Amino acid sequence: MKRKKKKKEEKFTYDKSQKREKFTKIDWICLVVIVILFSIFAFSHLGTTKMANTYWKPDVNGDSVILDIGDAEIDSIYYLVGVGNDPYGNVADLKDVNFEIEASADKVNWKPIALINDISMYSWTEIPVSIIGNRYVRIRGYNTSVVMNEIGFKIAGKQKLAPVKYVEGTSYSYTGKELIDEQDQISLNPSYYDSTYFDEIYHARTAYEQLKGYPIYENTHPVLGKEIISVGIAIFGMNPFGWRVAGVVFGILMLPILYEFLKQMFKKPLISFVGTFLFAFDFMHFTQSRIATIDTYAVIFTMLIYYFMYRYYRTSFYDTDLKKTYKSLFWCGIFVGIGFASKWNVAYGFIGIAVLFFMNIYRRYKEYLHAKEMVEVKHSKDDMDQHVYESFIPNLKKTILHCILYFVIIPLLIYYLSFIFIYDITNIVQYTKNVIDYNVHMFTYHNGLVASHPYQSAWYEWPLIIRPIWYAWNESTMQMGAVSSISAFGNPFVWWGGLLAVITTLIFAIKKKDKVAWFIVIGYLSVYLPWVYITRITFIYHYYPAVIFLVLAIAYVASKILEKWKWGKQCILLYASLAFICFIYFYPILSGSWTTKNYLKQLQWFPTWTFMTGA
Repeated sequence: MKRKKKKKEEKFTYDKSQKREKFTKIDWICLVVIVILFSIFAFSHLGTTKMANTYWKPDVNGDSVILDIGDAEIDSIYYLVGVGNDPYGNVADLKDVNFEIEASADKVNWKPIALINDISMYSWTEIPVSIIGNRYVRIRGYNTSVVMNEIGFKIAGKQKLAPVKYVEGTSYSYTGKELIDEQDQISLNPSYYDSTYFDEIYHARTAYEQLKGYPIYENTHPVLGKEIISVGIAIFGMNPFGWRVAGVVFGILMLPILYEFLKQMFKKPLISFVGTFLFAFDFMHFTQSRIATIDTYAVIFTMLIYYFMYRYYRTSFYDTDLKKTYKSLFWCGIFVGIGFASKWNVAYGFIGIAVLFFMNIYRRYKEYLHAKEMVEVKHSKDDMDQHVYESFIPNLKKTILHCILYFVIIPLLIYYLSFIFIYDITNIVQYTKNVIDYNVHMFTYHNGLVASHPYQSAWYEWPLIIRPIWYAWNESTMQMGAVSSISAFGNPFVWWGGLLAVITTLIFAIKKKDKVAWFIVIGYLSVYLPWVYITRITFIYHYYPAVIFLVLAIAYVASKILEKWKWGKQCILLYASLAFICFIYFYPILSGSWTTKNYLKQLQWFPTWTFMTGA
């Protein structure tokens, strides 16, 4: 019988901290190319900077304005409503009637024309009417917290507004002339470009309310994300460009962060370039960056949380000064607080970083056990053995204490202080009560939400892109056959390819015990799996944070291909090129650009993909 050869005992080695990779000239060139290219697409037709900003508001319920439209026959009324500072502190909310429109031939006998009950603030709205032989129109307001920015009357059968004159008004704070002083801003063909769409009707208006100090309408999410939106409004005004520009800026900022992340993971400019390029031209990233909702901010802070945890994850407190290891933990904790103050689901990522932190500590513990055996049993005099043996317990205690500060105290403090944007902190007792009440309301709302939506989707549908969410639709009255549509979903090359890459990365993690592979898989599962247990209505954009890890997984697989095959470089670049071609192909449905129904039909690859009416 042949004797089995004994496996050669592997020599134990202590983990070495990964040094930070510095950017080279090639890295800067690659990054600049991606940023410029993405910025051109992202800012293109983002939204108008011009909007009717003066407004009329009733001082008391029932105040009115009378306008003279002459002898024109009217078939539509166009109007824009917004929010105002109510003297009684009321929130601009849905009521039975916000405005009533009447017509008269003599200013004595008034005929009801239309009722306006609209919470789609800052969105041009058309009401079909029939005004014939009635020269005067009266607008009566019944909600002192809702304003009307502008109103126009379209001449029957023409794409033209009737000349209108001011007659009289009953408000003492506003004459009523404000209703017709910006007629050139009225859109007879409203679209995403000049109006709010989807949840912008909540987030953009609430950002404006926070900026102005008005009572806020949307209180089902933390305030910081909407405060970021308000910065754009403060700079560019309350218009579509103003409420969307912050999202684009943060969408751009994600690119250097991700490039740096990939650089530290894989050290190769090609991998960093391809990974960042794929993320930049993922459909979800592009569309969500251009809409004034808070998801973009949740994703960028999730990215920063994991970047700094990765820096710690690849650091050992045995060969690095302990105080230096705190730096990554500190910034990780800062962005946990900022992210949580932007949107609650950032907390899902906290599960992953906790697992990764303790994996790092467990590796230090295993090294400690080895050092302990070497020192106590084998009486080793090796400096490293001695150092690990003596420093583990003190280092662990100090690190845990710092983590309590960085991941509990500081995030809670940031979250608590984030409400200064809507509450007065000088009265600390009342401020604290307001913060508690706000958060109780948020929890109660989401916990008890029972709703449905034609474009909702379940967690298991997202990776396969079963049901995109359809945001906006418009058929042009100016160009025959032209349509505009916006949907949010994933680039198939990124999402389907990324899913395969995650599975491949998991195999490497298990078989090769690869630390980087485990990091990617744990991050992905952390931001994705919690949605399995969410019973409320969900949408495909909730998968957006997972795209970070889809791209990291693709980069991981690409790095293996590059190491193993000579043709790997060409293969990787071809894959990125195909993803970009796919982005160009779907660009009209992502950007709202004018196209045709025939073109949209080509994009509806599956029966569950709906991008237009009548489909």
